[in-house]
Amino acid sequence: GRRRRRRRRRADRRPVNHCPLKPPKPRSSDDGPPIPPLVIGHRGASYNVPEHTLAGYRLALELGADYVEPDLVPTSDGRLVAVHSVDLNVTTDVSRVFPDRWRYDAGGTAGYYVTDFTLDEVRHLRVRQRVEDTPARSSHMDWVFKVPTFEEIVELLHEWNENVRPYIGMSKMKRGGRPGLYAELKSPAWIATNANGTLDVADLLLEELAANEKALKMFFNATHAECEDAGYEERYRVPPLVVQCFEKGTLSYLREKFRANSTFNGEGGDSDGNNNNGNGNGNNDDGNKDGEEGRQGVSMIPPMVLLAGVKSCHDPDFWFDVGEMELEGVGPDKACLLDGYKKDGRQDGGADDGGGGGGGGSGGTANILGKKEDKAGRDFMTEATEHGLAVHAWTERLEVEFVDRDRFATAEQELVHLFCRMGIDGIFAENVDLAVRVARAGCG
Repeated sequence: GRRRRRRRRRADRRPVNHCPLKPPKPRSSDDGPPIPPLVIGHRGASYNVPEHTLAGYRLALELGADYVEPDLVPTSDGRLVAVHSVDLNVTTDVSRVFPDRWRYDAGGTAGYYVTDFTLDEVRHLRVRQRVEDTPARSSHMDWVFKVPTFEEIVELLHEWNENVRPYIGMSKMKRGGRPGLYAELKSPAWIATNANGTLDVADLLLEELAANEKALKMFFNATHAECEDAGYEERYRVPPLVVQCFEKGTLSYLREKFRANSTFNGEGGDSDGNNNNGNGNGNNDDGNKDGEEGRQGVSMIPPMVLLAGVKSCHDPDFWFDVGEMELEGVGPDKACLLDGYKKDGRQDGGADDGGGGGGGGSGGTANILGKKEDKAGRDFMTEATEHGLAVHAWTERLEVEFVDRDRFATAEQELVHLFCRMGIDGIFAENVDLAVRVARAGCG
């Protein structure tokens, strides 16, 4: 009873952000076709270019991604950079440049930890293609690109939205042609423990956002956060900034900080000197000035997304915890949704979210209809719908090693199933071009 009551209250609540993370459905035939699922460039366009590079993010934008996704971690001097994990050795040449700088963390695991290096030191590093054990990906761009800073990523996105997009005629694209930033805060608890309490990735995000005029303009200025509930493509805009994390406490902490800080809540007015909250008339969408939903600035809180691995999404308490939070979305491993994966996220043959990928192909018997019912996945989608949450699954990759091979011969078939049969609202994709094509093809 308690769980069900909380769920019902959450499902009836209006989104905090006036740009809904879950695209509205057409209300009539006049609205046109449904809005395609969102495509999030997973760490950029990671199939084509090494992940977490400015070149990779730029390519994702060129291929039509609705978002680029940096994983943010802090350097020892408190600057946010985008890199795969807290261990720089996973994707950079740190062991060559600084061979003696490894250490054990508090849990006894050896690594070259980003929290031990200054920004200047990190700038000396170069990155490589992380997914190595598949012949489809090239290593020709290994050791070419630097580790980007959060500031540089904001600059890239601002330049794209303000200058490149209008110049190449994208102003009439879907979602207004304005892609956003889908930022993951990486390992906050680990960082707090292993940096002796001197670094907090959530606080550093707030500081960098507040100090960056272009970030404030893109992500919090009312004229850019304006969004219509129309339900047809050209008037729907994605929320300009989304924050995601695996750790519940970090998301709850950030929400309260965003709510309390006048820098982010629109009190300073928009670029025209007006003081409105995102829909151009000084009111919230339904014209109500009263209550939390109508207060100035509530609409400027970025949507929060809780990430979930297979252990979390199969935990009976997962949805109870979600019901206690103010979330706009959940980001499950696609193994949470498809029967072809085990409870550890792997299949026979080794498909996972890591850098490897097992051997084997489709076996020649893949069938998009399949014999499995994806009951756990459908239950997950039902729960998300009852909570009023968008579902953005991860991660789609072109290689068959990363596909549910029992049913799908290609990643394209698996994507069609996730979009059209499971009904997910978005996908984290390393092959952005494929995901965009499948999303726009629709389910008719």
